[in-house]
Amino acid sequence: PSEQKISEIFEVTDLYANNPCQKCLKCVSICPENLSPFMLSAISDRGSLKDAMELQVDRCSDCGLCSSVCPSRIPLMHNIQKLKKEL
Repeated sequence: PSEQKISEIFEVTDLYANNPCQKCLKCVSICPENLSPFMLSAISDRGSLKDAMELQVDRCSDCGLCSSVCPSRIPLMHNIQKLKKEL
């Protein structure tokens, strides 16, 4: 996605008002597929399937490591699985 689109998606990660994304990138650093789980999770709430494809959501192996390291306890894996089902 374009830089502007990435910025918009990045801002959506604040939707989890009780535990907003800290943008620590722990989920990114642990992902064995080199994906951006926090962005894919945000897309599941307010993005397009085109964005999801551009961020290669189909490469997610459903390992759950992203959810296990998230200090905000955002259900990253659940949101990504939901997004994958829409494809």
